[in-house]
Amino acid sequence: MKKMILLAVLGVASSIGFAQQFEQPKEGAKIHLSDNAVEMNSATEKKIDIWVVRSKKAKKAKFDAPKFLGATDLGISIEADPNDPNHFIATLNSAGVKNGKYFYTVASRSRSIQKVTGATISVAVNAAAKAVSKND
Repeated sequence: MKKMILLAVLGVASSIGFAQQFEQPKEGAKIHLSDNAVEMNSATEKKIDIWVVRSKKAKKAKFDAPKFLGATDLGISIEADPNDPNHFIATLNSAGVKNGKYFYTVASRSRSIQKVTGATISVAVNAAAKAVSKND
């Protein structure tokens, strides 16, 4: 009975660990984003996931952390996932940013001969909804 429970727990854990599956590129690496179109209110933060998916030939290649290339209006910070060297978490901060739509290219640089295919993301910043109270 204990073995069956252990096998069930391991099966669930392994399926969760491999829940994020991407098609492997034929060569080099490709960047995937959890969301390619982000909508946020002004003065808010939003987190998105970034994955660097490697080809078989690029498994041991070294890549720089991804960067957002484009308008420098948004505050963007990128942190590496300590458990997965191919996963990064980007935090977008729209404090002090004018309303509008911003476009970025998410790119990384290879420290070898392998090429990296980037991704694009659009970020729409809207005015924050104002709370309206009605006094009767």
